[in-house]
Amino acid sequence: MLVPSSAGRRHVAAMAALLGAVAVVGCNGGGTAPVSEAATAAEEAPPAAPQSAASTSGPTAPAVAAIPAAFRSAPLTGDSAPPVAPASAPVATAPVLNRPVVTQPVEVVEAADDSKPSLGGVSVESPSPPPRGGSLDEQLRASQVPPPWLGSVSTPYNTSKPWSEARLEIRRLLGLNHDAARREAIKLTWIYLQKNDIGDGHEYPMYMFLGGEPVWAARAYEEFIAKPHQNTPLHAMLPLASLYVTFGEFDKAEGVLRRALQEPPAPPWRISAQADVNAAFGDLYAAWGKTDVARKHYAEAIRLYPTSNQPYGHHQLKFKAGKVQTRLDLLDARAIESAKLKDGRYQMTSLGYSGDVAVTVRIAQGRIADVQIKHQEKIDQNACVLVPKRIVERQSLQVDSISGATITKDAIVDGVFRGLKQAAR
Repeated sequence: MLVPSSAGRRHVAAMAALLGAVAVVGCNGGGTAPVSEAATAAEEAPPAAPQSAASTSGPTAPAVAAIPAAFRSAPLTGDSAPPVAPASAPVATAPVLNRPVVTQPVEVVEAADDSKPSLGGVSVESPSPPPRGGSLDEQLRASQVPPPWLGSVSTPYNTSKPWSEARLEIRRLLGLNHDAARREAIKLTWIYLQKNDIGDGHEYPMYMFLGGEPVWAARAYEEFIAKPHQNTPLHAMLPLASLYVTFGEFDKAEGVLRRALQEPPAPPWRISAQADVNAAFGDLYAAWGKTDVARKHYAEAIRLYPTSNQPYGHHQLKFKAGKVQTRLDLLDARAIESAKLKDGRYQMTSLGYSGDVAVTVRIAQGRIADVQIKHQEKIDQNACVLVPKRIVERQSLQVDSISGATITKDAIVDGVFRGLKQAAR
């Protein structure tokens, strides 16, 4: 039987796969990552307190909550919005817009659900308090951009090279998974931003986020979204909403997602975007403790994904729907509540950022004894070591998110969960 953990509903929300539009995530290299492998200090507390951009030390990789999904309107099904295209720079606050007109509304119940569903005895508690260090607004006021420590960071990279090459070096540095490399990646990004050679600018906040600077990233995303855009910058709005949830700013996350709901992309990408946003809505309501509403939006996302007529990427739709189904199951996992697990090995495959993630779960004496991963991912914020290790240590799937590795973390948890479902039969 699984032993309860004390992770909050906000960590259930961390199941989201929506940061695919935001980050290059995953594990460092291929092969296996046994749970006995030592974890680094990049991830420690449950969603770790986001670092202020004014910090005097280099960036770390704090935990970031899943993409929020709380909103008080019906699921997204509009048919007349412009397409989403990459924009160019972040927003100070996302305004709460009027409720959009939808063609297939789903009833929304706003009453909070105080029940605590469990998976084999794993409890899901009320949302944990906001990260330490003050509210996001307070941390934004106290932050400096760039932070003082950036002046002491140097890079041997030839910055006369174009952004198209520099961005690859930045991603390589982020994939090294240590502070010095993350600092250098942030330095390079800042240099190219000052040169005004950074494409449309949407990668600037993304690399601040991946570099472990969530306060700086939030500011950059806000500024980016506030700029004029021909099309709604959905690819920036979803990660900003995620950051707002990290800081417990649920109302702000709601405002961002309402705008995303009102302004979906044009066909043929509209349906998949509607599914993504509904999944995000489900995540936010799960983090906010409004589980009844979360279930409705998860169900709508699951319904929409298979109906997408997008020109490519069809193979991912089934996996996306499956991941949302897992989040729904975790939210209301009464089917295997308090179940006894049968000893054995259970192998599952989940979709990561760069390809399939093979997960093998070993059950011994009715407990999770080991979790091993085989993957093709590129960037690892130590997720392939930390996530399996925490699952085994806590005997729980309610593990902390890892900044910049949400998709990989979700793939691991999804695979383990489906393995436990088999073991509980």
